[in-house]
Amino acid sequence: MSAQPVHNQDPADPCDPEAILSLLPKREHPFFLSRYREHVQAAATDLAKYKDLQRFLQTWSIRARALRQALAANPNYYEEVAADREGIQNGTVPTVPIEEALAQVTGMSLDAATAYWQSKVERARQNRA
Repeated sequence: MSAQPVHNQDPADPCDPEAILSLLPKREHPFFLSRYREHVQAAATDLAKYKDLQRFLQTWSIRARALRQALAANPNYYEEVAADREGIQNGTVPTVPIEEALAQVTGMSLDAATAYWQSKVERARQNRA
């Protein structure tokens, strides 16, 4: 019997941590690795957390690909995001409440969109607990 790695070593697997790191800019590596280690440790001490680790890797795989595309399309992506964040915080960039955006995009009433969003927020809170 030989020891086998816990995660899939297939280099074509987009959820492989090495594949994610290969797509992420270097400045993102420390944060990703820190969070990855937290999830691995949690899964190692509580097998029920393994699905959380898988979800984390799936999410970061999507983030890495999206970030690579964003940076390819706009090399100033980070600077523009920082400027937008600052503008949102100081009120100089207009925003739309998520409930209004949902209502507009989905055709829901504002009340239905608000109820939908509140249910999503509550479910997320329960999942974090």
